[in-house]
Amino acid sequence: MRTSVDPRLAICTDVAAACQAAVDVLTAADRGLLPSAYVARGPRLRCLAAHGYWQVRDGIPAGNGILGRTFERGTEHVLRDVRHCADYIAAGDGVVAEVCIPLRHQGRVVGVLNVEARRPLDPDDVELVRGVAVALERRITQLGGPPAESLAQRLARHTVRLAAVEGERKLRGAVLDAAHDLLPADSAALVLRSATGHLGVVAAHGPLSDVLRTAGQEALRGIAAWTATGASCYTVAEPGEELGAGMGVLRSRGVGSLAAFAAHAGAIDAILLVADRGHVTPSPEEVEVLELLAVHAASCLRSARATRDLQRAASTDALTGLGHHAAFQDALAAAQARGDVAVLAIDVDGFKGYNDAHGHPAGDALLVELATILRAVLRTGDAVFRVGGDEFAALLRTDGASGAALLAAQRLHEAVAAAGLPVTLSVGVAEPRPGETAADAIARADAALYRVKRAGRDGVGGDLALAAR
Repeated sequence: MRTSVDPRLAICTDVAAACQAAVDVLTAADRGLLPSAYVARGPRLRCLAAHGYWQVRDGIPAGNGILGRTFERGTEHVLRDVRHCADYIAAGDGVVAEVCIPLRHQGRVVGVLNVEARRPLDPDDVELVRGVAVALERRITQLGGPPAESLAQRLARHTVRLAAVEGERKLRGAVLDAAHDLLPADSAALVLRSATGHLGVVAAHGPLSDVLRTAGQEALRGIAAWTATGASCYTVAEPGEELGAGMGVLRSRGVGSLAAFAAHAGAIDAILLVADRGHVTPSPEEVEVLELLAVHAASCLRSARATRDLQRAASTDALTGLGHHAAFQDALAAAQARGDVAVLAIDVDGFKGYNDAHGHPAGDALLVELATILRAVLRTGDAVFRVGGDEFAALLRTDGASGAALLAAQRLHEAVAAAGLPVTLSVGVAEPRPGETAADAIARADAALYRVKRAGRDGVGGDLALAAR
């Protein structure tokens, strides 16, 4: 089946009008079709024209439903019966069949032409839709492709993304990705001021990342001085002109241009840097969106830190700062999945008598001192927890060495003894066993601890014999 398509699209002066013309052609064919045309803006499909629907689906992510799958894969989809397709998402009642065709510009999928029907589609229907898709694709190319997202639209997209990122490290990277997208420069960095006033580059992307990371305090303080009043600043000087404090080093190491955007949110004092090896001068609109990005980034960083602090508080013993019993259980379960981790059950001998004789404040101070000693003796990657009043536990990496956990437990015991405290330690050790559950490891460590206690306390015991001291 053939129809005159090109004349109707040829008079269209923009992509939205061309999409509407394509939908009108399919509607005028009087075949009971339900057409719609979508064009990508950022990572989502936007409906620019539709007919026959009381409501339409818009903002469709890549891969979502038949439209999103066609957009993502760039392949035509013809569904003879939508009821047999798990990816079909209904937009209206009674739909039986669907054909969805990708639209390309310069080899890249930029949209889809979609047609549904409340009856089976015959070959003439599919041929008609394909013909209209070809004509629409041609007109989109003639018009120079879909309109690009505005800076404001791109900023809005990044703002939503940043709000959904969990964890400060990932958030820092997402901020720099957004800066790259909003300003055409090849590098970006995020500077944070510590509570002591030290300025440090906490994240950097691009070919100048090493230069920015090692900029030094003089250069960073010079940049901070530019933005101290809340204004943004960017370089316009050509090589050979006068440079600000610390900028000579950056210029000599390849920084051709630099823009700085400061933001403050509670305890967060941040500067977003965008740099390039060439000469890049941002427009007023680009400066404005980078300022907004910096402010939003600082707010998100503050929220991320608040969430981190709450999570730490929820999993930390308030007195000693060690993980509590629930944190120990979670850490042990995760460690058991990785394997090669020993469990230590630790009791403080004589603590009750000391606490009764000297009072709770003195007992608390003693527990804090014990926690400090235990934490100091452990290696990086090992962990100690307060799992009860005078009960501790530790998880130790053994790296496959038999007896390594017993030797580490002995070091803990000796460190407390050397501190001259009015208490001693009894320690039970369960070295790792393949396929063992967390509960079994705890039971073995507890059994070893009880053997030490029955033998007179103040010692270490486990799967291998080791003399107590």
